[in-house]
Amino acid sequence: SELHIPYKNPFIPEKFDLLAEPLPVEDVDLSGPLKVLETKQVELYYKLDRTFRRPKASIRMKMICPVAYSSPRNSVMTNLFTLLLEDSLNEYAYDAVVAGMRYSLRNVTYGMHLAVDGYNDRLHVLANAIIEKIAAFKVNSDRFGKIRDQLERDFANFQKDQPYEHAMYNISFLLESPRWHVDDYLSCLRDGSVTVAAVDAFVPVLLGRMFAVVLVHGNVSEDWSKKFAANVTNMLHYQPIGQAEIPRRRIGQLPNDFAVVTRKKGL
Repeated sequence: SELHIPYKNPFIPEKFDLLAEPLPVEDVDLSGPLKVLETKQVELYYKLDRTFRRPKASIRMKMICPVAYSSPRNSVMTNLFTLLLEDSLNEYAYDAVVAGMRYSLRNVTYGMHLAVDGYNDRLHVLANAIIEKIAAFKVNSDRFGKIRDQLERDFANFQKDQPYEHAMYNISFLLESPRWHVDDYLSCLRDGSVTVAAVDAFVPVLLGRMFAVVLVHGNVSEDWSKKFAANVTNMLHYQPIGQAEIPRRRIGQLPNDFAVVTRKKGL
């Protein structure tokens, strides 16, 4: 019984029709995406592809969460959340990867960034499964220790990078605001405060209040993109944030004749 034909892959597309007549090869489509929806919870941009002549589409979503980067500890826990979520999706998403689809979820200074690409006939299956997984997320304690330790090693290995990489990193650290240092992340991971219980308690706070900016591009309709945006708000059940709460990154500009010297102990 262990030897059997593989089960049907739910991500293999069956429809390859293009929704619009492609532009002539010599024409260039210079029009950008249009904002087709705006509420207190989500902003949606949409563009129908008429250039690449492929039955594919892509989703890009900025999940703007005020608490995600409000402290080094919150940044570390947001990072762990994205890593644990991707880890929990590995088995499910394997068939999607085999069928030519891909996704990524990463933490950024404004919160998180989700990208989903593939054949439009099955794109919604993977995209909605990711949103459902986010909504129902619980830390897998068996995997937490391994992923947490790997993240700590990644931060610690930064100290072994080439000196010029340290110089470039510290330039960004000194000029950008807000910006936490990798040393801050290591301290948080080593002080014992980042635990399974802590991450489990943090995720509802992270997702409880946010604003989503979604871009849908490709061989899909405007109604399709609106349905996806509605699924995001309906499944995540988050409260909106005010304009003043949107994280804004600032970069200092130094005068041309202004010299700055900073020193940091190396290995």
